Amino acid sequence: MNNIELITSVYVLIDDAIKQIKFKPKPGPVANLSNSELFTIMLVRPMIMPFCDFKRFYNMFKSNYLDLFPKLPSYKRFLKLYNSNTDNLLRLMKILANPDDFGFVVDGTTISTILFKLSDNRLYFQ
Repeated sequence: MNNIELITSVYVLIDDAIKQIKFKPKPGPVANLSNSELFTIMLVRPMIMPFCDFKRFYNMFKSNYLDLFPKLPSYKRFLKLYNSNTDNLLRLMKILANPDDFGFVVDGTTISTILFKLSDNRLYFQ
């Protein structure tokens, strides 16, 4: 499965599940990006580029997948949307991870796999 198929599959799952969440209207301008699109990007980030920073992911996503998300906002606006919707993302993941059905869980944590140590004026990896 390539990334476009992955993004499309995740979008379909999210678009079906998001109907169960009641969103509270937030003050400020209405986002051009739909909630389904926002949560799709939030969920595919650890699958497509798991260990990179958010700015690099955003730039890669904008240059490669803008045709899938033509209303993608600027980096600063998207970062605000991303940070203000983490609680809704958790609610959505609980719906998607229904124990009676096939679950869909994404773990976005990054774990350090190399430990740098200084010993005898030498740097080595452990």
